[in-house]
Amino acid sequence: MEISTAIDILGDKFSFSAIDTNKVIEELNLPKTAKILDIGTGMGSLAITLALHGYRVSTGEPKDDESVYANQGWHNNVKKINVEHLIEFKAFDATEIPYEENVFDAIFSLGTLHHIDESNRKKVFQEFIRTTKSMTLEDLTIEHVKDFHRWISNKVSVQFSLSCFLPERDIEWSKKYLKETISDRSCWNQAIAVDGVNIGYCGLYNISARNRSAEYFILIGDDSHWGKGFGTNSGHAVLQYGFSNLNLNRIWLTVSKTNKAAIRSYTKLGYKVEGRMREACFRDNKYHDKIVMSILKHEWHNKRLQTDIYRRKR
Repeated sequence: MEISTAIDILGDKFSFSAIDTNKVIEELNLPKTAKILDIGTGMGSLAITLALHGYRVSTGEPKDDESVYANQGWHNNVKKINVEHLIEFKAFDATEIPYEENVFDAIFSLGTLHHIDESNRKKVFQEFIRTTKSMTLEDLTIEHVKDFHRWISNKVSVQFSLSCFLPERDIEWSKKYLKETISDRSCWNQAIAVDGVNIGYCGLYNISARNRSAEYFILIGDDSHWGKGFGTNSGHAVLQYGFSNLNLNRIWLTVSKTNKAAIRSYTKLGYKVEGRMREACFRDNKYHDKIVMSILKHEWHNKRLQTDIYRRKR
């Protein structure tokens, strides 16, 4: 069902928030497998809008909430839009969210915080942080050598990566390669950590101050974390750093034609196809093309999604 149809069915109260939240959801472009929590169910507007995008949503509000915004017949609204199979309701207080740590990929809260006593708001944000999966970027160092060796030893993960990662390598080779990489001043290398576990690395290399350009790279070496949005989120942070901190004008990349998942991720980030390098890669006993993609600073459509998921070690 289209959002416009849902607005026709549910009326002005729904349209008041649905139009703007729909734009935000489209801009975020979370993977469909994302686990999402909606704080403050109300009439179900946010949960319904998320469900119309195909997301499964957990939502809740206090059982004893007597405000005019609570208990607005959300279940009947959900039935009218036929998305009840995608929404799970649980009565709870935001100061004690009844879920384990690191469960959700995203938490939404629309018009609820100002109904929470100011003395409890810090606790609410602590609960948001506790239950949300955390992803950070930090400077890649020689201390990451064991993780790096583990990533490149996973031949599934490196099938589309650098050719030098394809043969079996020992830890000494990994240490030598890592030392050379992090000492290269034309590179910006970041380790990707999810809930404290290092799952890969990304960054920019061939950084040219004169041309204001650089090439983007990423390797999620733990393939159990594929398809969960961590690659795209890392890409957002790299674009932010490249365009805002390094004042680059162009960021580009090459990707194997057969790596469909990566191409989808790069397209979400705003990269555009520039051209094709014919039969530039040899994998699985056959040649295939590599696609050249790039994004320019003035095309950077995710400026509103500024993040601080990267942190610099001091």
